[in-house]
Amino acid sequence: MRKVFIIGAHRSGTSKLAAYFKEELEFAGYGESHVYRMLSYAQDGRRDIISDIPKDAFEVNRIGFGPIMRSMTRSLDRLVSQHHGDADRFDKTPGWRMIQAAPLVHRYVKESTFIHLQRNGISNVRSNMRLWPDRTFEDACQMWAACMNAYEKARPRLGKRLLELDMNDLIQRPWESHCRIMDHLEMESPLSQDQVEEYFGRGSTTSTAALDTTGVPPRLQDQPWTDAQKAQFIKICGPAMDRMGYPYR
Repeated sequence: MRKVFIIGAHRSGTSKLAAYFKEELEFAGYGESHVYRMLSYAQDGRRDIISDIPKDAFEVNRIGFGPIMRSMTRSLDRLVSQHHGDADRFDKTPGWRMIQAAPLVHRYVKESTFIHLQRNGISNVRSNMRLWPDRTFEDACQMWAACMNAYEKARPRLGKRLLELDMNDLIQRPWESHCRIMDHLEMESPLSQDQVEEYFGRGSTTSTAALDTTGVPPRLQDQPWTDAQKAQFIKICGPAMDRMGYPYR
């Protein structure tokens, strides 16, 4: 049984990849899961408890946080397995919470494998604002930056069970991306190159604009944002843009 976890920021191609697993590869799963994301809140609770109680006091310390987190992770996984049976399945949960929880899943769910989808911060914020026009510009920037920061911490702990893809890979190089996914999952391809290219060439049902097939990175100075917004983007997203190798100046 394969258990594929699709992680990344909102508006980074996770919906299209999830649909590909469901519609083309016939994996079990839903448009979004958010089951394992609860582990992130448990991790926050662990930190709160540690700060509030004496060391070696109370039953939580006698049992130990390691066994507690292991039991919670495996219990959630058993519940999901009962729901889907023995079918290969995917779990798509965007956002930094699931990225933070991914190392726990990696540690305690031995069949787990991960695909992280990322997207240029400028394109991501732009798409975010189109889909949710009532969201503040600062919030859109914070959403992307929080995911990149969480991923930087989680990435070394996911090891060889992690495949990294950029959203542009799915658009510009769909067959190559498909082959990388097949290699990652140790699967024989059930699809031809024409089928893969036709599928990803259709874009996503959640797309807010036509696919950009030029491959030219967006420039900050070309965006219809105010000077204050551009400065805010540099402050919030600039460090992660630099770390991820996205040019923006």
